[in-house]
Amino acid sequence: YGTYMRANDDDDFAAEMWELYADLSLGNLWLRLGKQQIVWGEMISARIMDIINPLDWSWHFQFEPEEFENIRVPQWSIRAMYNVEQMVVPWLKDLYIEGFLNPGDISPRIYPEPGSPFNLKPTPPPIYNTTEKDRRGDEEFGFRIGGRVGQFFGTLNYLHLYSKTGYLEDIGPPGPPPFNVENRYPLTNVYGLTLNYAFDAPINLTVTIEGTYTPDQPYADALAADGGHIREADTWKHAIRFDRKTFVFPRPTDAMMIQFQYSQTVVDNHDKVKSTPAPYSKDNRIDSTKDIIALLFSQNFWHNNIATSLKLIYDLDGCEYIVPGFKYRYGDYWYFDVYGVILGGSEKRPGSFGSLDWADEVFGRITFQF
Repeated sequence: YGTYMRANDDDDFAAEMWELYADLSLGNLWLRLGKQQIVWGEMISARIMDIINPLDWSWHFQFEPEEFENIRVPQWSIRAMYNVEQMVVPWLKDLYIEGFLNPGDISPRIYPEPGSPFNLKPTPPPIYNTTEKDRRGDEEFGFRIGGRVGQFFGTLNYLHLYSKTGYLEDIGPPGPPPFNVENRYPLTNVYGLTLNYAFDAPINLTVTIEGTYTPDQPYADALAADGGHIREADTWKHAIRFDRKTFVFPRPTDAMMIQFQYSQTVVDNHDKVKSTPAPYSKDNRIDSTKDIIALLFSQNFWHNNIATSLKLIYDLDGCEYIVPGFKYRYGDYWYFDVYGVILGGSEKRPGSFGSLDWADEVFGRITFQF
């Protein structure tokens, strides 16, 4: 379920078509059919509205320089957008309605093989007899309506999605271990909004807001005494980001893009649920709020052939995630990247940046673009 032809050992080789879709324009109607990524969010290292596709963590744990572009798993979907004529709502400009339907190509998040050091999802203890309750064949869908009033542009969103993370549910019969459990991917209903506002000169600032409310967000029940149960909890996620281009170096060097973001997750009845992928322990109950600050600097040099960046992410619980980066473009086709990853901090609970301080690394990449 959800293997996507991933190799089971080092002797295997597999290849697949990552994305394959066709676009069709019929007047005001635009269609995209095929295996695709659907991205409705744009926050820095935070998936607020960008939750339609699962992520592929099987080959690398950390976020890529392009955020989720190379690890967001495409799925077979139908996507449509209709641009409404201006005269229908004169005071609302650029009005459109967009929706998608995944008719059954449902996949969870993809983790490395069990036992891999980068696999943050713990293997269920041997006292569990685990079966998989997959969602292949079920439908996912969503829609949004967007428009602009003056310099305000916003969308209202609804998503009917299955959880990308599995949760254990005891299916009995009651008694001592071993427990018979199913790894389930519950249905969620997500209500969201986005808002953008652009301030003119001399402020030259863009403000972006995203927020979601999920009344049936699944969690592992922290109070379960048997094989495990799924508990739903109201969950709010929201973020605000400020973008501004500022000239730091003398012209003709381009302006530096500076982005600052604050994001927060709020969970109702947090003391009754525990985090996933933390180990199966009642001690791993989650906090009522999680607050994260992100700062991203991007600066191009030498006619944009060199791009440098520095991403700083700080969890207010006391841990950080730092990514410096360098990219060189040679001609129109070749790209050379070197990036570093630094994680640390006093917060060591499972899944936090501080618990991953062993994963510091420097990696390089060579890309040829046709």
